[in-house]
This record gives sequence, C-alpha cells and structure tokens, in this order.
Amino acid sequence: IDFASAGSFLAPFQDNFTRTARTIDQLVASARSDSRLRAEGAAIAAHKVVALFTATTIAAVIVVALAAWGVGGNTGRSVGRIAQATLALSKGDTRGDLAALARRDELGAIVDSLVVFREHIVERAQFQQKQDEMRARAEAEKRAALAQVVEAFRASVHKVVEQVADTARALHASSRIMVDAVALSAERQARSW
Repeated sequence: IDFASAGSFLAPFQDNFTRTARTIDQLVASARSDSRLRAEGAAIAAHKVVALFTATTIAAVIVVALAAWGVGGNTGRSVGRIAQATLALSKGDTRGDLAALARRDELGAIVDSLVVFREHIVERAQFQQKQDEMRARAEAEKRAALAQVVEAFRASVHKVVEQVADTARALHASSRIMVDAVALSAERQARSW
C-alpha cells in the first residue's frame, strides 16, 4: 500500500475540517458576542426599570404617608392598604386587587400609579421571559448547527474511509492476481527448462 497516496486522500478532508472548525469557532464567537450584548442591554434596561420603580415607589410611599397624616381615620386605613399594595409591588407581587383601592381623591391617583407600576412589572417579567426564551432558542440553534456540522464531517470522513478500504481491497485483489501470475509464469518457466 502506498501510504503517501493514501495520505493525499486525507488532505482535502483536513482542509474541510479546518474550514469547518473555523466556521464553528466563528459561530460560537458570534453567538457569545450576541448573547453578551443582549444580556448587557437587558441588564441595563432592567436596572433602569428597577431604578424608576424604586424612585416612584418611594415617591408614592411619601405621598401616601402625608395623605394619611393629613386626613386620618378612614383615609388612614386606605393608606395602610395602599402601602401594603405598594410594598407587595416593590417585592414583585402583582396579584393584589388594586381595583378595590380605587378612590376619587388624591389617593385614587396613587392607586392609578400603582396600576401603572404593576403593568410595568408584568411587562418587565414578560420581557425577561422573552429574553430567556430567545437565549435558549439561540443556544438550541447553535447546538443544532454544530450537530449538523459534526454529522456532515463524520459522514464525509466515513465516506473517505470506505473509499480507502475499497481501494485497499482492490489493491489486495490485484496483488493477489499478480502473485498468482508470477507463480504460474515461474512454474511454466521451470517446466520449460
């Protein structure tokens, strides 16, 4: 067997492997960069929402406290319920019934603000969920693409191995024929002497 010739069969596959590995590296780097940029953008947006929510919550608590002090009595109980709803919202609990807190005075405006804050919390959670889904989908797509590349490479290597094996079998059969021909020729020559 001529190993130099057999080795030359592998050169195109080595080039293909090198290109495939480079493509995989580029895909992985691109996915990492994209994920990092998206994560940074989501983190910045989340921090802004938290800061806005915190500032607004603090402002709402101050307003609620002043109203309770000024009005007292029935308004005091309303303020307590609003404060509980605000605290629940600040902890991310959006299940509270804000409609039960509705009023026609200044406290009603605060409750309306809490409704808006609750909507922002829900939207932020939905946004985060979408980001997580996109990240998971991108990872799944990356894994699928990598699996396809690996499978294609495996199939091409398998094909080359089969071709090399077929060539080796053919060479073996040819060498067997040549050995038999040489033996027959030697036998005839020995008889003719």
